[in-house]
Amino acid sequence: MNPLPTSTHDVLRKVFLIATALSVLVSCATYRIETRTVPVSVPYAEQVHGRTLGVEPFTVSFGASRLALDLRDVTLIVDGQEIKLRTRYITKEDDISLGKIGILDTNIFKKAKVSEKNVAEKVNEVLLRGLSGTYDYNIGFFKGLGESNMGQLSNRPVERDDSKYPPTFSYLPATGATSYFSKVDFIPVHTEPTNSGYDYVLTGEISISNDVVEVIEDPPSSDMNKPKAGSYFITVLASVNMMLVDSKTGKVVIDENTKIDYPVRNAGSFNVPIDTPKGDAAAFAKYFRTVNLESYAVDQALVLLTAQFPKLAPFYASTFHNIKVDKK
Repeated sequence: MNPLPTSTHDVLRKVFLIATALSVLVSCATYRIETRTVPVSVPYAEQVHGRTLGVEPFTVSFGASRLALDLRDVTLIVDGQEIKLRTRYITKEDDISLGKIGILDTNIFKKAKVSEKNVAEKVNEVLLRGLSGTYDYNIGFFKGLGESNMGQLSNRPVERDDSKYPPTFSYLPATGATSYFSKVDFIPVHTEPTNSGYDYVLTGEISISNDVVEVIEDPPSSDMNKPKAGSYFITVLASVNMMLVDSKTGKVVIDENTKIDYPVRNAGSFNVPIDTPKGDAAAFAKYFRTVNLESYAVDQALVLLTAQFPKLAPFYASTFHNIKVDKK
């Protein structure tokens, strides 16, 4: 089973906390959690069912999530004397989630020489599997309060074990088709849909704006899991753009803004903690340029990519209900 992405953890944490609060109100001995799973149909499923799909490999690009001028290596001349600005941070900010932070580097993925091409290759491997229905994923959804408004989206039915947090899931066999398409394969970049040889063509790109920051002061929060001063995070603003086009008519069937019955994000912001050997990051401000951060970039790209799969392949919605058990 694939690990849950950060955004899914956040949603499932809401579900878990609400379920925990409910369990306080009732006796654990008289209630059990029942999983209810239903296959979900999207409006355009019948239109594309059994057709062929050509996929133009998705691209991945990096950028900075902040406009910040790095003056740390600048030398000023004041009254004939050279003054080097040897500050640790590019700038400092108050962040609503992290508290007081210092910006160590903008677009750290690029400065750490993470390859956009390598990340894109890993993304496209998962993309092809997702379109073919062979990639197992979990996406938490939250429509609002009420047991029927929160739960799990997945490519196959799931069973949930709530004895731990986060809850664990096991997959059951699919009850229907796992792909809308009879054939899915890659096509060369910039192929005109009418010349692709496929009924439909899918194109897309993932943009990841990223910076690395240090928490300077604990945020004013009572949350036991709040960030601690001296911890480090990659702050990410990411988005995905995509289009599924009818090759004959040129009509866009779906894009990143297409709505389905369940909330699916096409953009998001994430604070990703970085594990660092004690003392190394504090030794010099540009330490993270020397760290292999490719896995962090891949993880964030896959968060948004897998969130698109309910639009692109058959899926199931599971909700979890407290069921009263009669005492004997």
